[in-house]
Amino acid sequence: MPCREALFWPTSYVANRSTHLATTQQINNTPAKYLSTLPVRDTTTINFLTAQVPSPFAGLNSVYSSQISRGSLLQPYPQFGQISVQRSNGYSWYHSLQVRADKRFSHGSSVQVGYTYSKYMQATDYLNATDPKPYRVISDMDRPQVLTMSWLLEVPFGKGRRFGSQMARPVNLVLGE
Repeated sequence: MPCREALFWPTSYVANRSTHLATTQQINNTPAKYLSTLPVRDTTTINFLTAQVPSPFAGLNSVYSSQISRGSLLQPYPQFGQISVQRSNGYSWYHSLQVRADKRFSHGSSVQVGYTYSKYMQATDYLNATDPKPYRVISDMDRPQVLTMSWLLEVPFGKGRRFGSQMARPVNLVLGE
């Protein structure tokens, strides 16, 4: 097929930064000074914090059992259990290089190819409940490489086309336009 138009390669850089995203942090947790900092599993600390002791809250309400873990008693407010707070200190950022190629052929045919190379990062979760700010990770919505292709072909029906040039206007709007 003879070519009606030359191949076109527009390239663009796209970036985005979002701030004040919602994060949820547990604020009633065992303080970090009681947690292990060893790079391997610390069985001694785990056994110490998970050991069951008599609960000082037993009998106050039907919610409390007679035993509670030592780690729970070290929390700032052990009588309340889990307490979480929502903050707007999360953020995310996106960078991408996008390339597109369009090729048009005669008789209403065209091909489009697009390629995106990108990275999407976010900081919206806490690695540990005692961390002061969210940690940075590659987003679960990150798609580092995306290739898209499409082929368009005009239908040969309607006014000024090969077939149906004498169609009534309402029919031409449905089939020819």
